[in-house]
Amino acid sequence: MSEEAPGSRRAALPRAVWIYFTAVAFTGIGFIAAFTVGTVAIFVITESRGLTGLPAAIGTIGTAAGAALLSTIMARRGRRLGLLVGLAAGVVGGMLAVAALALTASVLPALLLLFGAFVGFGFANAAVQLSRYAAADLVAAVDRGRAVGTVVWAGTIGAVVGPNLPNLVSPSDGTPAVGDLMIGFAAVGLVMLAAMIVLAVFLRSEPPPSAPEPAESSGAVPLRVGEVLRLPGIRIGLIALVVSGISMIAIMSMTPVHLIEAGHGMSLIGLVLSAHTLGMFALSPVSGRLADRFGPVPVVIGGLAVVAGAGVLAAIAPASGGLVLITALFLLGFGWNLAFVSGSTLVARDTPAHIRIRVQGLTDAAVWSSAAAGSALAGVMLELTSYALLASVATGLALLAIGLVAVQRRAPVPAGA
Repeated sequence: MSEEAPGSRRAALPRAVWIYFTAVAFTGIGFIAAFTVGTVAIFVITESRGLTGLPAAIGTIGTAAGAALLSTIMARRGRRLGLLVGLAAGVVGGMLAVAALALTASVLPALLLLFGAFVGFGFANAAVQLSRYAAADLVAAVDRGRAVGTVVWAGTIGAVVGPNLPNLVSPSDGTPAVGDLMIGFAAVGLVMLAAMIVLAVFLRSEPPPSAPEPAESSGAVPLRVGEVLRLPGIRIGLIALVVSGISMIAIMSMTPVHLIEAGHGMSLIGLVLSAHTLGMFALSPVSGRLADRFGPVPVVIGGLAVVAGAGVLAAIAPASGGLVLITALFLLGFGWNLAFVSGSTLVARDTPAHIRIRVQGLTDAAVWSSAAAGSALAGVMLELTSYALLASVATGLALLAIGLVAVQRRAPVPAGA
């Protein structure tokens, strides 16, 4: 439990946390809108349904690479510069995507430009994802969950506005024309630019890029990355972030295919995915509050348990979908959110200051890399087996993770930590 006294009032979150919130909201809108437009754009360029998943895959890989590279910049030059570089890559991504659609007659150059665009969008996403750790560094230990949850909460805006942004800026009936898609990508670049301007103009203070290492005369030896990754809290955070992400994306990404094969249209798919994204982001402040109130580890276990339960519901849901599947996807999103917010809080809390940004970048690189692999493997499993078995495997992974967390919870802290 936290150290908050009964009846005490929580301190207001620093202004910088709300600046991060705004940047995440803008970037989330652009990132999700880019996937919405990109799926159609790659079909227009290649006339192949089989390649329509590539933008999402490349964007996820770009996020993993961006987390590793941008955290290096942040560790050396400060978080603010790393965030601005990542968002600048997103702005360039918008330009490259527009150029790709201007070259639809030349398939290979158009594809290369489009793939480069999604790497840029991935870098922008990586930058604002890392901002949740910056928010945690700005508050006292008892408020870190709340700060992380507040920044993640901004994803709700992206989830609601992002899929609709292309139609808002260029309404069209039927299949969008190339010009409509170009306008959509231009809008993505503009919201990325808006996020960049917010940070450049309003973000004046930030956590220091690193803390001084202990002096040699003190006899203390600063921990290295490998030693930090052996700390029980960091391992629990990694387990929570990676396993909840794999389980969530495996079920979520294959649910539309499952419903289409059962004869359903986009109306039910949209309803199910809306319930899922609502669970993923809308209750983030609740997750942060729980992590502060009861400690991150119990919330990690609770989140993984909710993910496991959601997998069971998805596996037994009738082919007609209905309320059972809607409930399953909502709980899947909420369970992921509990594990994501509390796992991030653990990583922010337990990483020594002198190496914090590097470890956080490596953590996010692992999270997004595993998400990309999980999405790809889920498609293969669905092709070879069934949706019910896929959901059951995701449940098994979440239950295995709970066992691993229980083991790490009792593990001794390595000497020197």
